[in-house]
Amino acid sequence: EYYEAINRFYGELDNGSVVNGNGAGREPNPVFFNSQYWWLTKKGNQNSGIPSLLEAVNVSQDRSVPEDGLFEENLKRLGLISERNDRIYKVAYEGLSYYPQPDMMIYLRTSPKVCKERIIKRGRLAERKIPIRYLESLNELYEEWWARFEHPNKLMIETDGLNLADSINDQEEVHRKIAYNLADTPRVRIKRWH
Repeated sequence: EYYEAINRFYGELDNGSVVNGNGAGREPNPVFFNSQYWWLTKKGNQNSGIPSLLEAVNVSQDRSVPEDGLFEENLKRLGLISERNDRIYKVAYEGLSYYPQPDMMIYLRTSPKVCKERIIKRGRLAERKIPIRYLESLNELYEEWWARFEHPNKLMIETDGLNLADSINDQEEVHRKIAYNLADTPRVRIKRWH
């Protein structure tokens, strides 16, 4: 339902029937806020278990809480989340700002075009409908965020030319870059993200 709603929004935008995501003063479809809030709380629950895991193993996380905020901001910029729901989201987001900061932040940079190709190849029916314009808007936010994000150990890896799903060589190349950048990196315990 989420991606179908995104597609309807872009269809209306393309044919000029929508000025912004709220339409003519109506409340945005709640699926957008509900989905983002669900992902934020899921990420928060995952983060709560990380400190105990770090005593025994290394932990790798797909998307951080700060990154989750980019998805919400993208929907807000598109007018798909109301001001009221944006404030609710921000309160919950701030409540999750204390947790172990990772030893490294890795940005697997991919252009929106290649990202769309990979989404289609992955074959999840609902995701195939993600419009390229949504990915372009999200990509702009990622680029802005990465440029201003302060972390002692940031690594950006260009992945347009890599096949991380199927190529062992490409996977090993990425692992080598990460291992090289993690060498001699001291662990950071509890630190506020922003």
